Amino acid sequence: MASKIWNAKERTGLGTSNGGESVERFLSVPLDPFDEKSEFFDLYYFVNQTPGAGGAIKTVLFCSGGPGELVQPFDDNFVEFFLARKTAYQVVHFHLRGSGFSQIPPSNAYDKYLRTAYAVKDIELIRQDVLGNQPWDGIVGYSYGTILAQQYAHEYGKKRVQKLILMGPISMHVFKSRRTPATIFDEYQQKVTEIRETVLRTILDTDEMFSTLTDSDKSSVIAKFTDVYAIIDRYFGSERFIAENHQNLKQHRKLTEAGLVDSKKRPYKRLFFNQLRELRNLGWRHGVDVTQKEQRREVAKTIAVTLIPRLEKILGSVTPRDLVPRFKPDRCDRTVYVMRGLDGFHPRFLKEYLSAKSRDVRQALKAMTGELGMNHIVDQIGITREKVKIWDPADYKHAVPTLILKGKADPVSANGQAERYRDHALTGQKLLIEFDGVGHGFNLPPITILDPFLAGTVSIKPGRISPGHSKEVFWKIPTTASIVTSQIPTLKFAKVIIGKQLNIWVEMFNDSPTEISRPVINLTIQHSMIKEKATFRDIVAPPQSVTWIKGELGEVLNHRWYEVIRPSAIETGISRLSSITYYPPDEVSARFRNRLRKSVFGKRRSWIWRPTDAPHAAGICQGRNLPSRDCLLFAFFELDFEDFSQQRSPLLREIKKIATLPTVFTTPRSEHSKTKASKTKT
Repeated sequence: MASKIWNAKERTGLGTSNGGESVERFLSVPLDPFDEKSEFFDLYYFVNQTPGAGGAIKTVLFCSGGPGELVQPFDDNFVEFFLARKTAYQVVHFHLRGSGFSQIPPSNAYDKYLRTAYAVKDIELIRQDVLGNQPWDGIVGYSYGTILAQQYAHEYGKKRVQKLILMGPISMHVFKSRRTPATIFDEYQQKVTEIRETVLRTILDTDEMFSTLTDSDKSSVIAKFTDVYAIIDRYFGSERFIAENHQNLKQHRKLTEAGLVDSKKRPYKRLFFNQLRELRNLGWRHGVDVTQKEQRREVAKTIAVTLIPRLEKILGSVTPRDLVPRFKPDRCDRTVYVMRGLDGFHPRFLKEYLSAKSRDVRQALKAMTGELGMNHIVDQIGITREKVKIWDPADYKHAVPTLILKGKADPVSANGQAERYRDHALTGQKLLIEFDGVGHGFNLPPITILDPFLAGTVSIKPGRISPGHSKEVFWKIPTTASIVTSQIPTLKFAKVIIGKQLNIWVEMFNDSPTEISRPVINLTIQHSMIKEKATFRDIVAPPQSVTWIKGELGEVLNHRWYEVIRPSAIETGISRLSSITYYPPDEVSARFRNRLRKSVFGKRRSWIWRPTDAPHAAGICQGRNLPSRDCLLFAFFELDFEDFSQQRSPLLREIKKIATLPTVFTTPRSEHSKTKASKTKT
C-alpha cells in the first residue's frame, strides 16, 4: 500500500464558528483503546452551559452526523435550544476522532483507527471527565450519530446513559438478505427515488408559487429530475460531492461527460446541486415556519427552472445565491470516506464489496464516488485486512429507553431503517414517532400547548421507608435564570446567579462614556420555573465597565405557585404528607410516608414540576407555535418514560396531529422477561 498524507482541509473540515462562551477541553486518549501499548492523540470536546446555571443540572451528549460533521461552540444544531431557552441543561459536543480538532497523525497508515467502535470508547472517556461516576442524562444521535449512540448504549447500558434519542437512524440490515447485493441495492435506491419524487411533486402541487404550472410542466420537471439523479448516482455518488467539487469537475469536463448540462451544453451550476442536496432536508410538510417555506419554494424553483428553462418566464429567475440551511455543520472528508465504507453503512460500497468474491475493499471504496468521481480521496484511504461488517443495529441490542424520530420524506432513513431499531435492536422501553412529509433536517411543524403541564421535573429518591413510618426527603432543583426586561436601555445585563435567602447577583454592562446611577432598578428575572421581579438599590455603573450588582428576589418558587405531581410508576404505599418547602437557592424538601406493613424502597423518579398560577409560568413546553421538536426532546429527557408515553401531558396529544404514533408505547412484559441486564463496563 502506497503511503499517503491527508492534507489539512481533508483532515479537519473546519469552517467558521458563531463564537460564544463554552468549556473546551482536550483529552489524551489511546488510538487503539484495546491495546495497552497504543499511541495517544488529543480528543477535543466542549460543554455549552447556560450562564449562572446551578442546582440540578442535567447533561446531554450530542452525536452529530457525517461521520465527521463538526459542531463548534454555539453553532446551530438540534440541541442548541437547551442553551438558547435557558433550560437547566448542559450539552456536550465533541469532534469525532480524526476530524476537526481531534486530529490523529495525517498518514493514512492511521486510518485503521477511524472506527465507530473506537469512538464509543472516546465518548465514555468524555463522560468520565465531565461527570465522573454519573451517567449521561441523555444522548441525542443524528444520522451517523445514531450508529454511534446505539453502539455506546449496547456497550455501557443504562448505568452510563439514561435516555436515548435517535433522529434519522441508519441501518444496512437489508444487505444481509440472501438475494444478490445488486438487487438489494436497486430496491433500496428505488425507495430513495420514490421519496425524492414525492417530495418535489408535492411541493409543486401544493405551493401557490407553482399553481400556474400545468400537469404536463410538473411531469416534465419530475422526469428530468429523476434522470438527473440517476446520472448523479451512477457517475458521482452524491449531489453533495458535485457541489463541493463543482469547479474541478467543470474544469475537467466531467459534468459534460456525464450529461449534466442544459440545452446549450453548459454544465449545471453549483447552486442547482446545492438545492438538490437541500431537498432531502426540507421535505414537504405544511405548517412549518415562513423561512422553511421560502427555502422549500426556492429549492423547487431552482430545480424546475434549471431542468426546464422555459419555466423561468412563469416562475421568474433563480435567486443567484445559495440558501443557508438552519443546520449545516462543516464536514471532514477523511472520516466520511473511511468510516462510511469500512464500518459498513454506505449502500453503494456494500453493493460492490458483497458482489465481489474477492471482497475488494479498494474497489468498493471507489464505487462510493461513482464511475466519474474524483477518486483521489478514496485512493489514499489506508486499507487493512480486516473484513467489513454490515451495519445492523440488531447486532448491538440494549435496553436503554429510546425515542426514535423518523421523517417519512427522509431518503437517508428509507426502506425500514428506523423500524429495524424499534423491532430488533431495542429490548427495553421504546417509541417510534413518524412525521409525514418531514425530511432529514427534521424541521417539524409547531404546536400549541396552553396548559403549563411541564416546567421541568425534579429527581426525587425517597429511599427505604419502614412500615408505617415517614421521612423527610431533600433534593436539588435547577436555578437557571436570565434577564427578561430592564428599565434602562443604556445598561445591559447578562449573567444571573441566585443565592441563599433569595439574594440575586446580576452582571451589568455600561457601554456609555458617562457614569450611570439609579436609586432603584427593577428587573424581571426568568427562572427555570417562573418569572419574578428583582429589586436593586443604590446602583452605580462606572463608565465603560462591567459590574456585579446585588439585589433581592421576590417570592420565587413560593409553594403557592407550583405543584409537584407524582409519577405514574411510583411504588405502591408511598405517599407525600407535606407541601414542598423551598430552601434557596437550590434545595427543596417534602415528607413521605409508607402506608404499608412492610418496608418500601422508593426508587429515583422524575416528579413533574409545574406552575399552578399561569402568569408565573415559564415552562419550555407552554405557549403558542411551540417548536415541537424541542418540546419532544425536552419532555422525553425530563419525564419518566411511562409519563411521557402514556400521555399524562398534552404533548403527545398535540404531536398526534402532525405525526403517526403507535397504540402501544412500552415493551410488552413478555419481552422484558427475556431481556438480560446490560453488562456495564467501567
